[in-house]
Amino acid sequence: MVLVLDEVDVIGQNDLLLYELSRAKDNDHIADDVDVSVIGISNDGNFLAELSPKVKDSFRERRVMFDAYDAGQLRSILERRVQKAFVDSVVDESAIALCAGYAANDQGSARQAIDYLYEAGEIALRQGDTRVTDEHAAEAEANVDRRSVMRSIEGLTLQDHLALVALVVLASHGETPARTRRVYATYQDVCGEIDTNDISLDRVRDHLKELDLLGVTQYTTRTAGSEGGRKYFWELNTDLGATIEVLDSIDRLDGVMYLLE
Repeated sequence: MVLVLDEVDVIGQNDLLLYELSRAKDNDHIADDVDVSVIGISNDGNFLAELSPKVKDSFRERRVMFDAYDAGQLRSILERRVQKAFVDSVVDESAIALCAGYAANDQGSARQAIDYLYEAGEIALRQGDTRVTDEHAAEAEANVDRRSVMRSIEGLTLQDHLALVALVVLASHGETPARTRRVYATYQDVCGEIDTNDISLDRVRDHLKELDLLGVTQYTTRTAGSEGGRKYFWELNTDLGATIEVLDSIDRLDGVMYLLE
């Protein structure tokens, strides 16, 4: 039996499922003549390090890494899409290369590159232009990235927004990656500015982790020397300018955006 768990990191620290799967035969949950293998797929390179010791001890782990697409590979993908989606010769080769390059420098994602190309075509169509050019590609990148940030941020809870504002304040001052305690101190300042009650450091860290799952933030863990244990260091995973623009449009955050100055 082979179980494939896509985006396995979504389980977070609640990894009992993985433990039960790895011990299924020993615990007599399956027949003796059945073997279980688990394939976990994740973009989170820190996921395995976050598993509990008993889960890591139960698995004979074998990691397979897949590189992100490079610009040449993305360009080849886009050229095939152009043949099917556009009239012949209306998309400049340099515009295709720009869309591929933007995506390669960011996520290395074919989906992202295709989004840029699609948006570039839409911009050219709206403007009544007969060709898709570099200018359309550049505008497409800005539009797609801004929409992505808006979708990720607009529907968040108040505490998500406050934790994010704290991280944005630090990022705007060039102080990221920042330890959780540093983010928390700034978060308390933000709460004071809008006269709302703050929550505990652990809960703020949980909100930052939720933002990480949404792709808004990202973190690394490091051993804190003489202090012992792993410490979280946080930074934005979205464009700073676009994130500020979205946060500035949220009414309930009026009065804190000056902290970015």
